[in-house]
Amino acid sequence: MAFGCAIGWGAFVMPGTTFLPAAGPAGTVIALAAGMAVIAMIGVSFSWLMKRSGGTGGVYSYTKAALEAGMNAHIAKPVDVEKLRHTLSAIFEE
Repeated sequence: MAFGCAIGWGAFVMPGTTFLPAAGPAGTVIALAAGMAVIAMIGVSFSWLMKRSGGTGGVYSYTKAALEAGMNAHIAKPVDVEKLRHTLSAIFEE
């Protein structure tokens, strides 16, 4: 439901209420095409990663392998430089 709402809002509501008044029809088409290109690149990268992890449940397999390799740190935005330094030094000390 949330995914459908996000797609519906971004694809149908935003162009008519936000993009058209500011950018006009040509700007809206260009913006949607640029967004589609970025999403396509993300999808291809995601697909490549899932194929490399093998087996059924590609997302689960990839996440499990990443966590087993030690990719379990998370730094939220806005980036706190001191926290980033501390996290990186902890990773590289292992």
